Amino acid sequence: MEEAAEAARDDYGVASALEWADGYTFPPEYMESDVRCLRAAQLDFKTMVGRRLKQLAPGRLNAERVSRLRDDNPEKALMSDLVKGMKVHLPDGFAPNGMMERSKRRPIYESVAPAVNKMFGGLLEQRLAFLLPLKMAQECVPNLHLSKAHWTVKKGKPSGRPLGDLSNVDGTPLNTDQTAEAAVVYYGEIHHPTIENIAMMVYDFWAAARLRDPSLRWEDVRIWKMDLKGAYTLLSFRPEDVGLFAMLLTEDVVYFQLAGIFGWSGTPAAFQVVTRAITWELRHALRSSTVMYVDDIIGVCFASDLESDLAITRRICTDLLGSGAVADDKTEHGVRLDVIGYTLDLTQERVLIARKNFLTALHGFISTDVTQRLNLKAAQRLASWGTRYGKICRVMRPFCGALNRMTWGRADSFALFHLSVEAVVAIQCWRAMLCLVRFRETEFTRSIESFAPATPILVAEFDSSLSGAGLIWAVRTDGTEVVRGVSAVDLSFLGFGVDSSYQNLSEYIGAILAVVGQVMLGFAGTGIALRGDSVTALTWAMTERPRGVRVTNASMIWTLLCIATDVDVKEVTHIAGEDNEKCDRLSRRGSGTTISVAEEAEDIGIRGAEVVELGSDEIVREIIGLCDPRTELNSEADFIRFWLRARGVIGAFVAKYVHT
Repeated sequence: MEEAAEAARDDYGVASALEWADGYTFPPEYMESDVRCLRAAQLDFKTMVGRRLKQLAPGRLNAERVSRLRDDNPEKALMSDLVKGMKVHLPDGFAPNGMMERSKRRPIYESVAPAVNKMFGGLLEQRLAFLLPLKMAQECVPNLHLSKAHWTVKKGKPSGRPLGDLSNVDGTPLNTDQTAEAAVVYYGEIHHPTIENIAMMVYDFWAAARLRDPSLRWEDVRIWKMDLKGAYTLLSFRPEDVGLFAMLLTEDVVYFQLAGIFGWSGTPAAFQVVTRAITWELRHALRSSTVMYVDDIIGVCFASDLESDLAITRRICTDLLGSGAVADDKTEHGVRLDVIGYTLDLTQERVLIARKNFLTALHGFISTDVTQRLNLKAAQRLASWGTRYGKICRVMRPFCGALNRMTWGRADSFALFHLSVEAVVAIQCWRAMLCLVRFRETEFTRSIESFAPATPILVAEFDSSLSGAGLIWAVRTDGTEVVRGVSAVDLSFLGFGVDSSYQNLSEYIGAILAVVGQVMLGFAGTGIALRGDSVTALTWAMTERPRGVRVTNASMIWTLLCIATDVDVKEVTHIAGEDNEKCDRLSRRGSGTTISVAEEAEDIGIRGAEVVELGSDEIVREIIGLCDPRTELNSEADFIRFWLRARGVIGAFVAKYVHT
C-alpha cells in the first residue's frame, strides 16, 4: 500500500515541469538562423523546408534506405511514398487560419510554457523544426495554419509531454473524423498486438521448439524488446504541408515541426507502415518470433540466439530509419519481462500485471472512497483497469460489468453520482484480488498456455427456451463427431414465464449447463466447443464479459464453475435456428412430459447416447437457481452470502464429479 501511494505521488505536474525547465527561453540564435535560412530561400518557405529535409535525408528515411527492404516486402511502395513525407488529408471546406485575428493560447500551455518550449527546443537543436516571428510567418507561409501548443503530464517524467492540439483551433481543425479515416484508407488499418497476441506468440514459439527438442526448458528461452527512438519524429512532413503544422508560442514566435507530431490524427496510420515494414523484415531475418507495437519490438528466441537476433533487429531498424533510430538504453531481455503493461514470466509460465501498472491500479481502487460520490472520469479509470486486468485474473471478469455500468448514459466528466451496491462490491473485490495477484501469482494470474488456441475434443450443442434447455454433447474423433450425451433440463422453476426479456439469460444458462454436463461426462480440465443459435450467449461465453444486470449472478456462476473445473471455451459456432431443431425440441419438453429423455432422443435420431441427468441432480438444480437474477444483491451482506453459497455449491459439484 505504501509503495502504491508512493508511485501515485510520482505523478508530476506543472510545478515539476517548471522546475525542470528552469526558466528556459529559446536561444536567440535559433530564430536568427532560421530567419537567415528563409531569406536565403528568397522568402519561399517551401523551398527552405525542402532544403532542410534534403540536408537531413542521409541520416533519416530516404530512397536508398527503402531500397534495402526485401523485394517481397508488401510495404515497400508505401515506404517509398513516405520518403516524400507523410500525406496530409485536409477536411472539406478547410481554410488556413494564419491570417485570422489571433485568439489566446491554451491556458495550460501558458502555465507551463518554459517546459514546452524547452522540449520543442530539442527538436530545433536537431534541426527538425523552425522558429519564425509571427509577422514573417504570415508574410511568407501561404498555408499558415496555427494550432495550439498543449501539454500533459507523463508518468515518471517531470518535464511532461508536449503536444500539438490540432483539434482545438480557430477555424477548421486538421483533426476530424474525416481526416483520420482518410489516413487509414491511404496507409491501411491500424492493428496493435494485444497481450493475447504476445502470449500466443511466446507459446507457439515454445511449442514448436519442444516438438523439435523435447528436452527444451522454459529457461532456455528469452523474451526481449527494443524501442525506436523518437517514434513519430522518425517520419517527416512534405515541404508543402509543413506550414499547416504551425503553433503560436510565447513572445509571438511561430514553431514549425518538420517531423511527425503527437496530436495529429494522421501520424498513427502513417507510422503503422513503418511498423508493418519492419515486422516483415524481421519475420524473414530472425529465428525469433516478433510482434511490434507502434515503435516497440517484442520478440522471443532461444537464449543462444539472443545476441545475434538483437544485433540483426537493430541493423534492420537503423538501415531503414537512420543510425540513431534505436533507443539502445531501452533494450531489455530476460526470462521475466514487462511488455505493454503486463509481465511475461517464463519460469512461472504465467502472464502477470506489470508492477508499475499494478501499483497504479491498486492505488486507484484503494483511494476510491465508496461512501462518497464519484465522477465519470474516475469511474472510467476503474472500468478500464477492470477490463484490462480481468484478462489476467479471470475470476474478476464478472465484476467488469458492474464497473462499466457506472459509466453508461453519462456525458459530463465531472458530474458526481452515487455508487450502486454492485459497484461498491466490485471495487472492494478488486482491492482484495489485486493483493492476491501480487502475493499468490501462480494461483490468481493466467498461464501462458491458456492463451493458445486449441481444438477441443468435446462439442456441446445447446438451445434454451424460457422453460427449458436442450443439450447434445459429441466427441470429435478423426474428423467426425460421435454423440456422447444428451439432456433436457426443466427451467420452469425459475419462473421466467413468457417474459422474452429473460431469453438471453436462459440461453446463457444453457451454456453453463453445457459445461456442467461436460464435467459430468468426465471431461473436466479440457476445452469445449459451443454451438448454438444465440449469438449473445455464445459471445458472453467466449469473452467472459456478459452484459446487463440480469446476467450478473449467472456470470459469477459461469466464472467460478469454469475455474473450478478447469474448463475453457476454445471455440464457438453460431448455427441458424432451423439447424438447431434437435436441441430446440429437447428444450421445449415441458415439466409435464411423460416421454423419457432417452425416448425423445431416439425420436429425433440420437441413438446410443448417455442421458446426462442434469435436471434431477440437486447440486445442478442449485447451480441453476443461483443464476436467478431475482436473487437481488442489495447490500454487501447479500453479496457475501451469495458468493459463499456459490463457492460452496460449486465446491460440492467438483467434489462429486471431478474427484480432486
